Amino acid sequence: METIRTRLSRKRRKLVITMMLGCLVLFAGMIATTLSQWFWIVCIACGLIVVIANFILWFKMPCPSCGGNLGHAVNTPNWSGKINWNLAIPDQIKACQYCGVSLDKEIEN
Repeated sequence: METIRTRLSRKRRKLVITMMLGCLVLFAGMIATTLSQWFWIVCIACGLIVVIANFILWFKMPCPSCGGNLGHAVNTPNWSGKINWNLAIPDQIKACQYCGVSLDKEIEN
């Protein structure tokens, strides 16, 4: 059994790591275009990967209980000065903003 928070955190972590790797390869491809003009294809592909992962991160994070989009709630910047290195859902978010179910509620896989 896992909680809603752990499921959303795992999905968020995968998407953020995908975006970071896409950005790294994008920048490497931009530098490599000085060697060969065909590396622009790598740049376009990695740019699409970053855009698609960002879209999923913000608009396709449904609550398992009601299906409401939690992307904007769980991805807002943390202005407290603390860096969330493990990319988990912040503890300040306690419940779904649509149905009110606790994010610490256990769900089945």
